[in-house]
Amino acid sequence: MASKERERLFLEGFSRRYLNFPGGEIVGFEAPDFLVRGEDPVTGIEVTELFVQPDPGERAMKEQETLRRQVVDAAQMLAEGCGLPALQVRVYFNHLTRLAKRDVIPLAESLVSLISANLPPENEAVEIDGNRYDGDGFPEDHVAALMFMPVSVVRAHWHDPYGGFTATFGPKVFQDRIDQKGAKVSEYRKHCDRIWLLLVCDGWSASSLFEADSSVSSHTFQSRFDSTFLYFHAERQIIEFRQAARPPA
Repeated sequence: MASKERERLFLEGFSRRYLNFPGGEIVGFEAPDFLVRGEDPVTGIEVTELFVQPDPGERAMKEQETLRRQVVDAAQMLAEGCGLPALQVRVYFNHLTRLAKRDVIPLAESLVSLISANLPPENEAVEIDGNRYDGDGFPEDHVAALMFMPVSVVRAHWHDPYGGFTATFGPKVFQDRIDQKGAKVSEYRKHCDRIWLLLVCDGWSASSLFEADSSVSSHTFQSRFDSTFLYFHAERQIIEFRQAARPPA
């Protein structure tokens, strides 16, 4: 999904749940990301997604998620190309091993070979645990387990479920992003009467899975935006930040 499409998805979800969202048409823009035009004053909304940052020396979670998704997508294309039936597939990656771009195609080929060699009848599932599998060809360095089932559906579904801990973000993480985005508020105001900042926790991937520290809801943030919100997309929850106006730089 393109960046602008993701931003609109988040904004539309937020708009359905925030009772004081302005009436009018949501129009894609650039600076800010969106304008809401209607009978009310024009509201500009800047949308920005937050991610869990890696420890020093580690690759970003987002990079690994992208590579895992590429492996699964490539495996699905290969399976369909060689005539395998529609499949429901779950690939559980070994999160202790890091993927590189050069691993994508060989790993996809290994998965398809493994599925082909162990294909069950329709609507019967197979689960292969890398620690217990005695056959050849299991890519145990990168995959912990594999589940698949031929299904009587038109569209196959291959995915890579994730698991892990939930990070906790305190006020400083949010204040830093508010400050970063606030540098362009003067430019945003040229196109709207008021300007909002929407910080987003997608929550559907490990790199975007976090919770706000309990102190965040009572903390007073410094902001050049008229209103600032934290939107948890997966949970459909909203925190409207308390804030004090920060003077122009």
